[in-house]
Amino acid sequence: MIRIVLAEDHAVVRAGVRGLLEKVDGFDVVAETESGAEVEDLVSDHSADVLVIDLALRGLDGIEGIRRARRARPSLRVVVLSMHRSDAHIAQAMQVGANAYVLKDDSFEDLVEAVRAVLRGERYLSRNVPSVERGGAVEDRYASLTPREREVLHLVAEGLTSDEIAERLVLSVRTIETHRANIMAKLGIRNQTRLVHFAMQRGLVPPPRD
Repeated sequence: MIRIVLAEDHAVVRAGVRGLLEKVDGFDVVAETESGAEVEDLVSDHSADVLVIDLALRGLDGIEGIRRARRARPSLRVVVLSMHRSDAHIAQAMQVGANAYVLKDDSFEDLVEAVRAVLRGERYLSRNVPSVERGGAVEDRYASLTPREREVLHLVAEGLTSDEIAERLVLSVRTIETHRANIMAKLGIRNQTRLVHFAMQRGLVPPPRD
């Protein structure tokens, strides 16, 4: 049985999602909350396998809730269920440890598939999130990156700054900035959040550090 904790601040939405999840064979919603501050204790106390969480919660926002929950239970898989579809929200959620991002106007089947995907060790992103990374062209361009550029992309995905990457690779900051520019040009990506978004889709974003 898959043990799920549900964090959602709207009672009607929370009840609806819980009712639907509990109809899925093998799913068990072991706890629910409207408060981000309670998430950490709930996933730990109930040995949760999956946390389904909104980003807007009472007391403590979902981003910090995810960070604390993953720190308390490193094996936890996190599915964000949110109304926010911006690159910034998605990138931030993934950087703190979310494994999947589902929109509230997606179908219930999409949410179930997201839960199943993260349990398989995969990442899942709503098909309704507009993204330049969805096209096969960008996937093909990844192959054009040099080994060094891929290394830099991995470190960018970890959230390191250019200064930190330069120190890690024993290169100048200017060289790292050049690599960044080349990576974005080759992938056809114009900003940092989309770059992290792309890295997440390829599975390059690692679990958060303890």
